[in-house]
Amino acid sequence: MKNSSFPINAHDEDRLGFSSFAKRVAQGILNYEQQEAFVISIEGKWGSGKTSLVNLIENEIQEEVEVMRFNPWLVADLHQVVKLFFDELITVLSRTSFDVKWNEQIKKDIKTLVSVIAPENVSVSTGMLSATWKLKPKSSPSKTQSLEAIKKSINGYLQGLKRKIVIIIDDIDRLTDKETEFIFRLVKGIADFDNVIYLLLYDKEIVARSLETFKKESGEKYLEKIVQYPLCVPKPHNVTLHGVLHEKLDAILARVKEDRRKVFFDKYKWEHVIRDIVPKYILTMRDVYLLEGTLSFEYPIIAQDVNFTDFFLLSLLKIKNNRLYSEIRDDFSQCVVSPSWNLLDKDKIKKEFETMTQRHLVFGNVLNLLFPMLDSSEFAYGQGFSNKDHGDKYLADPYYFENYFAFSVSDDKLSYGEFRETEKLFQGDDFEVFKQAFLHLYEAKKGAFFIEMANKITLIHSKKEEQKNTFYNAIKMHEYFRVKNKDSTIETPLDSLFLHFSKKMLSNMNNEEFMVAFFTDNVKSATPLWVKMDIFVIMEGYEEEAKQRVHQYLKEKLALLDFWAFLKEEEIFRSVLVNREEFQEKLDQIKEEFKKLIFKDKETFFAIVKGGMYKESISNSKEFCKLMIDLKEIETYIESLDEDLLTEEENELLQLWKGQPKQRPHERKRFFK
Repeated sequence: MKNSSFPINAHDEDRLGFSSFAKRVAQGILNYEQQEAFVISIEGKWGSGKTSLVNLIENEIQEEVEVMRFNPWLVADLHQVVKLFFDELITVLSRTSFDVKWNEQIKKDIKTLVSVIAPENVSVSTGMLSATWKLKPKSSPSKTQSLEAIKKSINGYLQGLKRKIVIIIDDIDRLTDKETEFIFRLVKGIADFDNVIYLLLYDKEIVARSLETFKKESGEKYLEKIVQYPLCVPKPHNVTLHGVLHEKLDAILARVKEDRRKVFFDKYKWEHVIRDIVPKYILTMRDVYLLEGTLSFEYPIIAQDVNFTDFFLLSLLKIKNNRLYSEIRDDFSQCVVSPSWNLLDKDKIKKEFETMTQRHLVFGNVLNLLFPMLDSSEFAYGQGFSNKDHGDKYLADPYYFENYFAFSVSDDKLSYGEFRETEKLFQGDDFEVFKQAFLHLYEAKKGAFFIEMANKITLIHSKKEEQKNTFYNAIKMHEYFRVKNKDSTIETPLDSLFLHFSKKMLSNMNNEEFMVAFFTDNVKSATPLWVKMDIFVIMEGYEEEAKQRVHQYLKEKLALLDFWAFLKEEEIFRSVLVNREEFQEKLDQIKEEFKKLIFKDKETFFAIVKGGMYKESISNSKEFCKLMIDLKEIETYIESLDEDLLTEEENELLQLWKGQPKQRPHERKRFFK
């Protein structure tokens, strides 16, 4: 497959409309009838298509002229340049018809001419002529023969040619200053032979600056003395150039999608890219090809864990300003802000970002699109906090930043592929299989990331038949982690994250019949009462009448629990206390029962104190009792107790009541045997 960054060679490969221009230039060359050497320049920036254009010109003229391609950039030094130039010239001459035969005189003329230019060994070899000379340093023409006479002799042979010679010299703008000056001296002062037309390819700005190193005058004025017919590479229409770019980008994205990988793409930001970025920075086919090469190789590797729009912008910086690209890559801290950081941190980063933008002002609009939260200029747009979720995978998201440079996801992060595999189980009807898969992520510290991504992906894209499974799997995981971690000294948010996911999924379903059935049908759902209470208090999106039906059902179920059952059911106890506004009736009922029981006898008193110990949402029994009664009444009762008649366990409970240090989870088990 042809590399699209290579110059084109045929008209059917022409995407930029060079063909008609090439034909007109070719016709001008063929119409040139003068015998004197003629110098044409094809000028354009690197990547503007100079070589492609001259290839098209060559196609048009090669049947009627002899073409010699010469690239001095490929030669090691000036001595080799001279050797190669005349070697290739003789090769061309050997293919051309003469009115006179080759003889020893042309060997002598070439020997003498080359000895003036390159004081070293010179070899020329063709099928017709082979010669090697050992030249003396700083040799010069004989006293009896001037340089002009030598050239006149050579021209005598060249005037007998039936076909002109077109010498194409490419990549002049890649040479050193000394080499550049020598090439123009060679063209205009040494090898300006009759019947020769030169086509010189270069970036005029670079070459003019290089020539000024040796010339006292302006480099451009010097070029005007040498080049008789300057031509500029036609600037392709933006529509054409950008059409090629979009075609190549579409092909890259299509290959990613064919592999069944998701493409994350910010359409709103892309509108800014098309309007403000592409016209300013994508100016030549070289730009298009470099971007295509970078994106086609790097993007598919990490496609599912970056945003394509940001990856495009970063790749643009990589080929246009690698120093800025490296600065972003190597100093994450000067351009990425986390919402959790304090104002001082954010202000510091904003100042560092402004300093970086000033250093690279030309690319300020690219930086402000990549890091919009740090921007205060006209290029900002309403992205908001980039790292608020896992739905966009922006460069400015601290979680995804490194992916853009490592082209991989580190072991402590959740890749999109891992997420999709687990999500399929999340949407399935086998909870145990999903639980094991999720616990595997949990052990790898990726559990919270999964839920965050599910909030942005699964909630939005789940099909109706998958929603119920996902809902039930989420509430079962909420129950699992709530029970699993109730005695843990390390707080985990996973139970809460799953709870809120359940609430959102229930709202998204917008199915009143299912909602009511879930809360009221214990057989099918097998969901504990406290889980239903947790979901109910945060439920949204349903009519008030339906919510009232559910609320009434939950209150009726609570009413069946007497004081001791309520005290024993820790999770229900917690839910009522936390959500007392919704379940105030039950709390009032418990208070009445509490007041009747608390002072019934010593055994009942200590049973209640022990039952209220280490409940979630309260720190100790004193706080629990404070919710039920005036503590002065309990203090009075405690003073009436004879500590000598109390058991060891009862005395320990009193110590805790009086403010002694709490026991650790493993120590409190003795109270709940």
